[in-house]
Amino acid sequence: MFVAAACGRYPGRESETCARRKSVSRTSKSGRDEQTRLTKKNAGEDLPASFRNASTLAMSLLSLWYIARTGIAQARIVLPINRIMAAEKTTGIVLRVIEFSETSCIVKLMTRDHGKITAIAKGARRPKSSFEAALDVLAICRIVFLHKTSGAMSLLTEAKLERRFRSSATNLKRLYAGYYVAELLNLMTDEGDPHPELFEHAIEMIGEIDSTDNDDNQLNLKLLKFELKMLAALGHLPMLTKCVGCGKEKTTLTKVNFGFSAGGILCQDCRRGQSEIVILSPDGFQFLLSLVGGQIGASRLNSDNWNQPERVQETKIANSEWIEQVDASLKDTQTPDTNLRRCEFEIRQLIKKYITHLLGFEPKLHKFLQNI
Repeated sequence: MFVAAACGRYPGRESETCARRKSVSRTSKSGRDEQTRLTKKNAGEDLPASFRNASTLAMSLLSLWYIARTGIAQARIVLPINRIMAAEKTTGIVLRVIEFSETSCIVKLMTRDHGKITAIAKGARRPKSSFEAALDVLAICRIVFLHKTSGAMSLLTEAKLERRFRSSATNLKRLYAGYYVAELLNLMTDEGDPHPELFEHAIEMIGEIDSTDNDDNQLNLKLLKFELKMLAALGHLPMLTKCVGCGKEKTTLTKVNFGFSAGGILCQDCRRGQSEIVILSPDGFQFLLSLVGGQIGASRLNSDNWNQPERVQETKIANSEWIEQVDASLKDTQTPDTNLRRCEFEIRQLIKKYITHLLGFEPKLHKFLQNI
């Protein structure tokens, strides 16, 4: 009897231990039920199914409206359409090809519409790849790629060869010149920054290097003109018609101080305290002006501390004659002018040092171009 009472088999005689256990069990169960109810309420599961479907549809429509209005896919609900990458079609120049695996490679291209891009070409190294021979340095091809805006590498899906750089197999000088163009495009441009004008200049320059109609002696001058066009397209062309420091106009062709850090010519007053200064000869300065199409002495009333206004008209005439000589040298190399070649060498050394200053280091192809 005492045992049965202790175990609570008789009504009204439950022990204190058994009663306490039942009380705790009922309390914990009600607590769990309350927590489950709150979770469902916060998640919206306690609402009718029709209301939940309508709410989801409304949030989806709101997300689409926000994306269309702002152009930024930052809605809370990520729809499947946001994960689809659009295929981009454009023309590109192959700048560099890096082996990534046994079957794939990483390609750097300069494109007309998207600037410089880095993409992975999966399966490009297979014998029967769909890319064929399009992924070769300085090859011009039509490409299709999936552009990823999140900073990840793009995916190259198709490349169709339009023009190959054939001089790489026949002429070492032209090979160095072509690789120098590719190196400049790779070093001087940024990812995703399009420069259509520079792209067209590069296409034209590669065609001139690869053409058999051009003599090898013209390569130096052609490369110099391309470097100046590139600097102009990128906004790095030095100031040549007025002092960079004070803005005074240059009116005569005399020796000038060229400052690499200043980014152009300097008068005697502004030259003081400046570092990295070189002195250009009058003929060299005139030759550089003719290449960039610059004119000095635009105003007869201008007077400063480094020019002679009475020689303005003479300077304009001489400058136009010099432009004709430069154009003639590009077409006819059988009668080279000694002074013209000396000026060409002077300006080439100047532009090489200026590009080295902009980059912070010397391009690798500079030492190979010395023998051209």
